[in-house]
Amino acid sequence: MEEEKRKRKRLNEILQPVGYAFIIILAIFTAAVSVRSVKSVQRASNALAYAGFIGTYSQNVAKGEIYGRSQDTVIGLVDEMLRVLSKEENDEQILRIDDRQYQTYMKDIERKWKQMKEEIEVVRAGGDTDKLYTISEDINEENHMAVFAAQAYIDTYVKRIRLQLGGTYGVFFVFIGAMFLMGQRNRLLERRADKYKSIAYYDPYTGIYNRSAGERELNRYRKNPYEGLITVFVFDLNNLKLTNDEYGHQEGDKLITSFAKIADVTARSYGFICRYGGDEFIAIFKDCEKNKAERFVAQLKKNVSIYNDRCKNPWQKISFSYGYSVAKGNFTTIDDIMKRADEEMYERKMAMKKNAKGKDASAGADDRSLFVQPEESTDNKG
Repeated sequence: MEEEKRKRKRLNEILQPVGYAFIIILAIFTAAVSVRSVKSVQRASNALAYAGFIGTYSQNVAKGEIYGRSQDTVIGLVDEMLRVLSKEENDEQILRIDDRQYQTYMKDIERKWKQMKEEIEVVRAGGDTDKLYTISEDINEENHMAVFAAQAYIDTYVKRIRLQLGGTYGVFFVFIGAMFLMGQRNRLLERRADKYKSIAYYDPYTGIYNRSAGERELNRYRKNPYEGLITVFVFDLNNLKLTNDEYGHQEGDKLITSFAKIADVTARSYGFICRYGGDEFIAIFKDCEKNKAERFVAQLKKNVSIYNDRCKNPWQKISFSYGYSVAKGNFTTIDDIMKRADEEMYERKMAMKKNAKGKDASAGADDRSLFVQPEESTDNKG
């Protein structure tokens, strides 16, 4: 299970940067397509506007010339508009409208515009104005038809741009959605892995770390010895077998569960603790000198004493033996430190039995509602 989790983690470490890079590239591409689409629509709008101006300007030119007002400036504008609209390639500002009907109308307009400019010279020389007016009307009519054709082409063109842009956005958001779903799936797998991990490394009766977690912690120090101080504690409940025999395993389980929760709460700010066996517990603290270790023991005794004061029956009270050893992890192995702690715990236990008092390590729990008792269990060794 751990190996599978590591493989998934390595795969995620590879895929996530690739996914993020792809998102960035896709976002840049989408932005570029958006800018290009906006420019294309603007160019199409300019083309339609130019086409519309030609009809209006041609009539203004005819009227001005008929009334004797030179329209050379406007004539130059119309010439430029026709030049741009008749280009074979797209202009930076004007879209080429590749519609056959529109191009036919524009060629007719160009031809008639040339005729109109010739008639302007005739009018300026004092000739008749009727033909100039007629040509301008023809250009205006042709221009209306050209505008309608241009509008139809541009509507189709803009629709195509919208589809392309929508497709690009679609791909972008689908990929984002896929990344999101992948992330959700990974989180689900991690939650499942954590659930299995909880089952594998937590004791179901006491709710604290179990022996597997303890061995995992010890292996870390075996593989990578810690250079600072390491303190290992070994705890063992007293008289558990007597409690099991006299009052039943359920009462014995209550002692184990209660001590486990008290010890776990007390050790929370110090370091690691686990249930290593039936009624045996170990704790491993880093950077813990002897004075700090003694403070922890005193706090644990005090918490157990508080718990015991609340017990109505003597057999419900917790009595435990302990031993600990402090050493530098880079000068001795974690197993040797634990062995010395276990030996000290055993010596203290024998001394307590010899004195037949059982008071050396009586102590009890804090004021928190942490001591939920299991309804049924037989997982203790006495």
